[in-house]
Amino acid sequence: MELKKIEDCAEILSGSKYTVAFTGAGVSTESGVPDFRSPGGVFDMLREKYQRSPEEILSIDFFVQNTALFYQIHKSVFLKQKPLPSGCHKAFARLEEMGIMKSVITQNIDNLHQDAGSHNVWELHGNMFRNICSDCGKNFPLSFIEKSADVPHCDDCNGVVRPDIVFYGESLDFDVMEASVDEIKKADTLIVAGTSLRVYPAAGLINYFAGKNMILINRDRTPYDSMASIVINDMAGAVMEKMVEKVRR
Repeated sequence: MELKKIEDCAEILSGSKYTVAFTGAGVSTESGVPDFRSPGGVFDMLREKYQRSPEEILSIDFFVQNTALFYQIHKSVFLKQKPLPSGCHKAFARLEEMGIMKSVITQNIDNLHQDAGSHNVWELHGNMFRNICSDCGKNFPLSFIEKSADVPHCDDCNGVVRPDIVFYGESLDFDVMEASVDEIKKADTLIVAGTSLRVYPAAGLINYFAGKNMILINRDRTPYDSMASIVINDMAGAVMEKMVEKVRR
């Protein structure tokens, strides 16, 4: 672990007036949430059992054309995952408590930032634990989905209830994008953690940062490394835990 860089980051955060985080799958894989690319995981199982890629299963076309099968997979696989927040999630929540972290922008749909205690979270791809009616927009709790025998239908209009996520093939929510851009523009410090920055349009939001310091923490190199003030190629959880220990406010 690059302790000198972590100390430098802690010094930056100690003097920051408006820090924003931008997170991807890497902060949640440390919690046990599978990503599409890790070998031998749940998504390899889905490919073997259903002969479909996770990208196809999580596409809007698949949901519309195979709704019952989607919910079979959703309830037996996706909702069976019970991960706990990682060190990175907890570190960001702690920075919020300290008055340093103003918001978190995430590509993840797992609610782990909120579970850790972060309050101002912008979810670019939605949240799989929230559910809405496809027709009237009524909100439904997760328990409604878990108790449904087959495809859940709205108790007001009988429309199909769907997870409140951005499926592959759908556009990102304009209001969330606009708010995320505004947050990044206001930041004097941007922490980018656990993302390869190769998934667009989300990755393109980094280009709106005009602040003083970008801290980029990812296991592997990214196309945006040259933009960062400090790059740390390591696991985000361990790095952020050490960093927060050294922050002074």
